[in-house]
Amino acid sequence: VYIYADSTMQELVWFAKTDAEGKLSFQDVASDSFVAVLDKVPAGYLVEEFYPLTAENTTIVLESGLMEGDLTQLDYKLGDLMLDFTAVAPDGKEYKLSELLEQKKAIVLNFWYLQCEPCKSEFPYLQQAYEKYDEDIIVLAMNPVNTEEAEIAQFQKDNGYTFPMLKCDPAWEKAMNLTAYPTTVVIDRFGNICMIHKGAVTETETFDTIFSFFTADDYTQTVV
Repeated sequence: VYIYADSTMQELVWFAKTDAEGKLSFQDVASDSFVAVLDKVPAGYLVEEFYPLTAENTTIVLESGLMEGDLTQLDYKLGDLMLDFTAVAPDGKEYKLSELLEQKKAIVLNFWYLQCEPCKSEFPYLQQAYEKYDEDIIVLAMNPVNTEEAEIAQFQKDNGYTFPMLKCDPAWEKAMNLTAYPTTVVIDRFGNICMIHKGAVTETETFDTIFSFFTADDYTQTVV
């Protein structure tokens, strides 16, 4: 946060980072002309050019609206706000990020494909952990590689996996910078990409630790 003497933003009065709760305080000569300018806000939030500081305590609320983005134009990184998207399972059920965030404490995207042996090796451990946390977390197994939906549905049925498994737009591969499969992406309750893990996880305890951390009642926005 940068504090300027007025809206011309020519005279810098003070600047600092917010704390983990998004708060900060400063002491200076009171002035009705002071304005705040925000910098390095995660992509996707709607930010004004400046915010007038007309009271002793000012609260700035940023809205995202979780607008949908063009996957072909996106380049997600750790810490970014995930824009809204809709994924469709082979049975036709739709999973919309903005709606899932109203119901769950975290959304986990697991990028995989049917011929990937490491991907298939981690699914049993992911399933075991998911069964413990499915009230607070949803896992979407996203397949951006050219596989028939019927094959995905049959694979899920044969193995008894209860988290949604679906074919997704191949553009996800570029948007998420997928350089390895499987890749697990955690979107926290605030819609931010807070963890990206490349490679197979072959123990339930690791997923338990991840799920427990992101569903905790005292969770604050954290990049892992």
